[in-house]
Amino acid sequence: MAGRPLLRRRFASWGAILLLVSLALSFLPGFDVLSFHACLVIAPLLAMAAGSLAVTAVAEARQCGKTLSSARGRAFVAAGLLSMVPLVGILASAMFAGPCDWQYGLAFYAAGPLASAVLATCAGILVGVAIPRRRWAVASWSLIFVASFILPVVDLFREPSVFFYAPFLGFFPGPLYDVRLEVGTPYLAFRAMCIAIAVGLWALVDAITSIDLRLRIDRRARWWALAAAGFGVGWALFGRAGDLGFRETRENVQTVLSGEVSDRWCTIRHDPSENPARMALLLKDCGFRYRQASACLGESPDAPLIAYIYRDDAQKARLIGARQVDLAKPWLGEIHISDLAVGDPVLQHEIAHVVAGRLAPGFLRMPVKFGVVPDMARVEGIAQACSFADDGPSDHEWALAMELAGVANDLPGLFGPASFLNASPARAYTVSGSFIAFIKDVYGIDSFRAIAAGKTFETATGLTLEALADEWRQYLWDVAGGAITADLMARAYGRFLGPGVLGHRCAVDVARMVGDAIEAEERGELDRAESCLEAAVRHDPGAVGLRRALLRLRARAGDLKGVADLAAGLAGAGSSSDPSVAGRVSAGDVRAIAARVAGRDPGPDVESGWVSAAVAVRHHGPELRSLVARLHALDLPPRARDATLEALAGGDGQAMDALLAAAAEVPDDAVLRYLAGRLLYSVGQFEEAFHDLAAALALGLPVAPGCVDDRPFDAEAWKTLGKAATWAGDARMARMALSMAMDLALYEGDRLVIEEYLMRLAELPVNL
Repeated sequence: MAGRPLLRRRFASWGAILLLVSLALSFLPGFDVLSFHACLVIAPLLAMAAGSLAVTAVAEARQCGKTLSSARGRAFVAAGLLSMVPLVGILASAMFAGPCDWQYGLAFYAAGPLASAVLATCAGILVGVAIPRRRWAVASWSLIFVASFILPVVDLFREPSVFFYAPFLGFFPGPLYDVRLEVGTPYLAFRAMCIAIAVGLWALVDAITSIDLRLRIDRRARWWALAAAGFGVGWALFGRAGDLGFRETRENVQTVLSGEVSDRWCTIRHDPSENPARMALLLKDCGFRYRQASACLGESPDAPLIAYIYRDDAQKARLIGARQVDLAKPWLGEIHISDLAVGDPVLQHEIAHVVAGRLAPGFLRMPVKFGVVPDMARVEGIAQACSFADDGPSDHEWALAMELAGVANDLPGLFGPASFLNASPARAYTVSGSFIAFIKDVYGIDSFRAIAAGKTFETATGLTLEALADEWRQYLWDVAGGAITADLMARAYGRFLGPGVLGHRCAVDVARMVGDAIEAEERGELDRAESCLEAAVRHDPGAVGLRRALLRLRARAGDLKGVADLAAGLAGAGSSSDPSVAGRVSAGDVRAIAARVAGRDPGPDVESGWVSAAVAVRHHGPELRSLVARLHALDLPPRARDATLEALAGGDGQAMDALLAAAAEVPDDAVLRYLAGRLLYSVGQFEEAFHDLAAALALGLPVAPGCVDDRPFDAEAWKTLGKAATWAGDARMARMALSMAMDLALYEGDRLVIEEYLMRLAELPVNL
C-alpha cells in the first residue's frame, strides 16, 4: 500500500482500534478465548473497517487513474490483513486463558467476522464506484452499515424470537445465559445468502463500470447475468428464511404452536400434540398467576396476557432462539416457556415481567441503564419478588445461608453495570429477589412500584443502595435466621458458589459437547456420548459435575477400567477423595451401576458410603431423601432395586418406566410408591400421583439412619399429595394434606407454596 497514504493511514487507524478491542476482550471472561462471544464483538467492527477501507481504495484508484481490479485487490488485501489483527490478539489471549476448541473457534470466526468483512468489502467497493466523492461515499457506507441492522432489530422488537442474523454481524443469540451456540444449518444458510449477495455486488460493479473506472456502461451480458443470479439466489434464500431457521416470524411460530386455549386472563398458544386436559389446567394456573403478579405490583389484570408454551427446549430454541431460558417480552405482553409443568413457579416469574412492564417507561417496558440497556438485576429481582413461593428455602433463607457460608455477596456490585451477568445465575436471581422483596416488605408497595418504574433506590426509599444493603442484611437475620443450619449453609455453598455463565472454562465449547453427549446417550450411542464428555472434561477439568457425569456414563457403558482410571486420576469426581455429600452419593451410584453391568449385587462399600453421607446430613432436604431412598433400595428385590437405583442416579425415560413397573410389582413398599407418586406428579398424572403418595404415607415412610425421630420424607410427601389432590380436584384431601404439610414445613418457601395452594382450592374445577 506504498504511495497511497490515505488508505495506509486508515488501515493503521482501524488496525489500532481492532487491536485495542481484542486486548480489552482478554480481560473479560468468556470473551478472552477464540469462541463465539469474542467473534460477536469483533464482527461489526471488522465489517465497518473493511467497508470503509474498500471505499477508500476505490477513491484512491480513481484519483490515481488505476484500474478497478487493482482497487478491488487492495481492498481485499487490506480486509484480509485487518482480519488477522484481532484473530492474533484473541489467540494470544487464549495462551493465558487456556485454549478452547480452536478449530470450532475458527468456524465461529469464519462465519462471523470473516464473512462479514467479505460482504462489507464487496458493498464498500460498489459504494465507492457509485459515489465519486470519497467523503460522501464513506458517509453512504456508514448509513448502509447502520441500515443493515434495522430489519433484525425491528424483528427482535416485534416478533417472538430473541435471536437475529445480520449481514455485518452474523448471529446474535439473544439470552447470554444460553451458551450452547453452534455454527449450525441456520447460520450456514444465512451465510450462503450473504455470499450470494456478495457475488451479486461483485458482478454488479463490473456490469456498471468500465475497467478504468470512467463509469461507462459495460454491456457484457455475463456480468449482468451473474449479478442477477447472485441477487436472485440471495432473495430466494431470504424468502425461505423461516424454513431454513435464520428468521422466524410470529406467523411461523403460530403455525407450529397452532393449538390455542383462552379465557379472560390468558391466551395460551401450544403444540397441537399437547393433552387438552393439561392445557385446561395450565390456563387456570395462568389466570391465577396473572392475578397474583398483578396484586404483587398493585396493578389490575385487565389486558389479557399471551403465553407461548413450547413442547421442549429444542422446539423453543429452533423457533425463538432460547434453549434453556424462559423469557418474557413485556412490551408485547407475552411470555415464552418450554415444557411447562402445571404449578411451576416459573410461570409467575415470567408473568411478573409483563405486569411490571406496565409500570416501566420506555419502549422496552423495563428499567434500563444508559437509556437502552436493561437493568437485569432490577428486572429479575422484581420478578423474583413476585414469585417468592417456591419449594424449599425462600430467597431470604438462601441469601442468608450463602452469606454465612462465605459465598461472596456484593449486593451494590450486583446492581452495577453488567455485574448481574458476572455472578452465577442462581446467586444473582436469589440475591436480587431477596433484596427487592425486602424493599417491598419494609418500604411498601409505593417504593416497590417506583423501583419497577425505573426510579433510583434513593428516590424510591430515601436511602442509598449501600445503606439499603446494610439494612437488608439485618432484615435477613430477623426473618430467616431461625431456618439457618450448618446443613443449609453447606447446601448454599454448593448451590451458589461459582462464576457467572461465561466464567466457566470454554463455556460455549463445553455446552456444545455436553449437549452432543446428552443427545448421543438418548440415541443409545454410549461411545459417542463418552467421547463428547471426555472432550468437555479436557476443556474444563475443574468442573466436578462433568467428571461425575463421565463416571456414571462409563459405568453404564460397562467401561469399568475407565471408571477406575477416572476415579483415581481426577480428584473430586465422586472418588474417596471427594468428601462432599454429592461426591459420596455419586461414588455409590457409579459403583452400583458398575455392579449391575457386571451382573452382581452392589458391594458393602456402596452402602457404607451412603450411610456415612446420610449421617452427615441432618435436614429434610432432597439430599437426605435421596440417600435414604438409595439405602432402602438396596434391600428390594433385584429388579426393583436396579430400577430404583438407576432412576435415582438420573436415568433416562426407560429408567423412569422401570421405576413405575417396580412400584406396581411391589405395591406394599412405601418408598417405591413415594418415588412413583413424585414421578407421576412431575409428568402431570395427578390422580395417579395422588393415589401413590397417599399409599406411601399410609404404609409408613422410613426414617433417617441412626435417628428414629428424623423422618425426611413426610413433609415433602404431604405437600406433594396436597398439590396433586388440588389439581385432581379433591378439595377435602388437598386441605387435609396441605394442613399436615404446613405443620411439618421447615422453610418459608414451602409454607408460601402451601398457602398458595390453599388459595387455589376455591378456584380450580373439581375432577377436571
